[in-house]
Amino acid sequence: GRPIDGALVLMVDAGTAARAHGVARSSRDGRFRARDLRGNRYLAARHDDYAPSPPVLLTEELAAKGEIEPLLKKAFGK
Repeated sequence: GRPIDGALVLMVDAGTAARAHGVARSSRDGRFRARDLRGNRYLAARHDDYAPSPPVLLTEELAAKGEIEPLLKKAFGK
């Protein structure tokens, strides 16, 4: 897919997906920078024009490599 500008990147509570908080916004090229994400975390992304992504496990190893890509798909009917 193509980069999404302005998507909210969320850190999702591993115990319950109902608890999440924003940690970053994606830039025009779809990249984002989140600080202090120690340990394994679940990240997701949300944007008004797209269906929310499912949580994606971000391990410390993947974070160090910069390899995380929450995928957003067009919302139904948009």
